[in-house]
Amino acid sequence: MRIAYCSESLPPLVDGVTRTLSELATTLRETAHPFLFLSAVQPHPDLVWRDRVHVVPRSRCRSIPTTASASRRQGRSIRCSIASPRTSCTS
Repeated sequence: MRIAYCSESLPPLVDGVTRTLSELATTLRETAHPFLFLSAVQPHPDLVWRDRVHVVPRSRCRSIPTTASASRRQGRSIRCSIASPRTSCTS
């Protein structure tokens, strides 16, 4: 299983999102799962998993349109290539 996670919060910011993200990254590294974090934030140089962060410029970030309740009930898959993260994502 390949995992891509999008977040605008990265350490050293301390909040619930970054704590959860750090725990997730640690677990994924220990279990050797391929993963990638997409963020508009540059990772801190001391961050152990900074090589797994692909920085996406804010000007290139687009929201993914969804219809309110139908999308939440049915879910929407977002297809990105982890092997080639510079390609655009589609819903």
